[in-house]
Amino acid sequence: MAILMTDCPHCGLSKASMKLTAIKNWPPEVDVPIGYANTKIKKFNLSASANCPACNRPVGAVVQHKEGAAAHVQSPQEADRLLKSESELSVLGYVVTELYPPPPEPRIPDHLPEDCERAFAQAERAFARKDTDAAGMMYRKSLEAAFKIVYPTAKGSLQARINALVKSHELPTAIGEWAHEVRAIGNDAAHEVDTLSEQDMIAARGFVDAVLRYAISLPKEIELRRAETVVAGAASAELAETANA
Repeated sequence: MAILMTDCPHCGLSKASMKLTAIKNWPPEVDVPIGYANTKIKKFNLSASANCPACNRPVGAVVQHKEGAAAHVQSPQEADRLLKSESELSVLGYVVTELYPPPPEPRIPDHLPEDCERAFAQAERAFARKDTDAAGMMYRKSLEAAFKIVYPTAKGSLQARINALVKSHELPTAIGEWAHEVRAIGNDAAHEVDTLSEQDMIAARGFVDAVLRYAISLPKEIELRRAETVVAGAASAELAETANA
């Protein structure tokens, strides 16, 4: 059976090799030209089913050949050929156009600085595949990167920065406590022998999301809203002045 290689949308296993269990021709209602005048054929899709080797949950995909008009792709025997093959689908010329269920979307706060967003995106990918230690460490790193950029006057370790920001009232006490939770969970992920629990990974995600939205996303949204209001006010004043001229 041919191999579907993709990240599992259930457990997050990266580049999982999934043996096809079923495949079926599935022609859409769109025709494409095949190179001679006034003639069209259907560009066939195939629906494929497989199971993740890690969690054994079912995965569905729509695949399409790079040469949709090729004779062998149109053949009713194409599905049987793929089931008998032991090659990966991309080697056979197929690309995945849809995956079921759809992969989970990362949940990243808006307006993050580049270094912070990169670390947060890595944490989200680790979260999706339930790599708890990696997620915990990267959530902490995203927090540290954000504080270094947004609060450059706060110096020292992350713990010292959080304490200084709470003391100066740049962060409310509750936000500071949440930031400390992210710091502590990240430290455990990096230094403890035992693997970080999924519960702690979920907590780190929630706490860092709230802290970053408070420290970065909301202030930026307010700034953008004020700028829009100023522009709208200026436009209204100009319009009124023109009307009264």
